Formats: sequence, structure tokens, C-alpha cells
Amino acid sequence: MKKILFIGHSVLAFYSKEQIDQWQIVNRAKQGTIAKDGWKLIEEEEILINEFEAVFIMYGINEVYYQFNERLVTDYLEKIVRKVRDSSGHLPLIIAPIMKTWPTKRLQPLKIQKINQKIIELARDYDCVLFNWEEFYDLKDEADKKYSMDGIHLNSAGYLLFERELSRILANLYN
Repeated sequence: MKKILFIGHSVLAFYSKEQIDQWQIVNRAKQGTIAKDGWKLIEEEEILINEFEAVFIMYGINEVYYQFNERLVTDYLEKIVRKVRDSSGHLPLIIAPIMKTWPTKRLQPLKIQKINQKIIELARDYDCVLFNWEEFYDLKDEADKKYSMDGIHLNSAGYLLFERELSRILANLYN
């Protein structure tokens, strides 16, 4: 069975399954964390990246919520991606932009747009797979409320859609 490492905030942390398809999930995501915490997790706890066949990274919304400068998230995301690349060569990396929701649009849409643009650039520059939130969006181009408990965190319907997208990505990684 292949192993995937989850690092990120509560959307990953609240995903309760230990396996998806033929992938064992090692979930090190935590509620309320920021990309700097992910860097510390990778750097200081010396997670052995080469024990995994893929890594899923999801940060950004907490930095926006806490009103941190967008460079805080993008610089640490790049450090994480570089560290994984340096440690493991071409290990598949999945990286998620910030999901567009009514609370995130209310927070600081321009900052979210800048962070998401940098995440897209990181995905391109470091050959990462970009997690696609498009199926979650309604006609207003934000996550449909039927997929969320509170506008940010996914409910059971949201996690079913999340799992379907992640399954699609994982199925394509080694084909």
C-alpha cells in the first residue's frame, strides 16, 4: 500500500479516514496551523519524506484569517516544497490553493488571489499537482454552502467531493 502525507490546516486535519483507495493516509495536519508550522514539522521533526509516495500540502486560509502578510504563507510554502524536492527528487506533491468561499471572499479577496496565484506558480515551477476546487463552486464562483459546515470547513458532502477529487489525482500519479 502506498503512503501519502497530509500537512496543512483543519480541512485536512478533519478528514477522518485513514485510507483512500490503495493509499494509506498519514495525517499530520492540525487545526489552526499556518505554513510556518508545516515548515517546522518538516524541518525540525525531520519527517522522513522518502517514506511516502506522495505529499499533500494545504495552507493559507489561517494566515489570511490572522491577517498575516501573504509572503508569510508563500515563502514558507516554497520552503516546504523545496525541502520535499531536495529530500526526495520527484516525489508527487499535491498542493491546494485557498478554496473560495463566502467567508474567504469577505476576508481579503485580493490577498487570497495573490496567495493562490503564487500557489499556482509553485505548482508549475516545482512540478506539483494542483488540487482543483472547481467542482465545489456555485454560480457565484465560491464553494456551495451545501459542502460546508460554516463556509470554511467541509461537511460530509464536502468530504465526499474532496475524496473524489483526491482519488482522481492519486489514480493519475503512477499511471
